[in-house]
Amino acid sequence: MDLPEDREHLLGRRSRRPIPGVKFVAELEGVREVSLTGVAELDYWRRQLAPEGLVPLEREGQAQVLIVAADATFRGLRFQEMSFSVLAARSEDAGTHGAFLVQAFNSRRFFAFCERWWFKTPYV
Repeated sequence: MDLPEDREHLLGRRSRRPIPGVKFVAELEGVREVSLTGVAELDYWRRQLAPEGLVPLEREGQAQVLIVAADATFRGLRFQEMSFSVLAARSEDAGTHGAFLVQAFNSRRFFAFCERWWFKTPYV
């Protein structure tokens, strides 16, 4: 799977460049992370992303997906997190790539609540 050139933003790698549209970012040390890439049904994701003004990135007739699982500590609290995203681009600007977060899970209810409330993250 080919990820965009600036994939550090998608995969949470260290970068000093600001992420457009993101006001708050927490940097965590000692994170253990696994990132998996895969494919999904393209037509389904075209329909799902259209209301958001997005189109899925396509490779060999399939939508590209990203699954990330992490084990980390924030302010002394250990937690685990898992997210499922579809790689996408804005309909009018297919040259700018990003990831549409479909669903996320966090082992700390308070962390999930904060991200749902402040950032509208689709946590369960």
